[in-house]
Amino acid sequence: MDGFSLDTGENGGGTEGDARLLNVVVREMGGFPGVVIMMVDTPGSLDVFVSRIDKSLLKSLKFLVEFKLPSTSSCQILWDTLMPPALPVLNDIDYKKLAEASHDFSVSHIGNAIYRAAAAAALRSNPKERFVGIKDLYAAIEEERTRGESSVDRWVKAQYI
Repeated sequence: MDGFSLDTGENGGGTEGDARLLNVVVREMGGFPGVVIMMVDTPGSLDVFVSRIDKSLLKSLKFLVEFKLPSTSSCQILWDTLMPPALPVLNDIDYKKLAEASHDFSVSHIGNAIYRAAAAAALRSNPKERFVGIKDLYAAIEEERTRGESSVDRWVKAQYI
């Protein structure tokens, strides 16, 4: 199911329809004669996610492995490693500061932020300004952090948090 996405919501929550869909996916996986690997990226714990699966279907899952978010030092390495060598960058990029700003990001979030920053730089009208800098990456981190939030969510955070 390449590209399949299930929104489990904050802390593994989600809608009742999401829970039903998850159970259908697990049921179909259980009937497959080969090996199936399902990777789930959820902001909540694995326990919360698993609690949404029908108990009779859990026996079809052979292994559940939880991978924690990378440490700040690992994030620093990820930023450096995921930055494409051909990407035109300014020399103001500090991977340690990027890692600190993205301490709660997974590898996919970091990759998305790099892609966002690169796209923003590439779309500048002046070709001499089409370099990715630290400001582009900080902006991309914030965009990635708020991706999927509704305008109401952002308003509430601005008012009360």
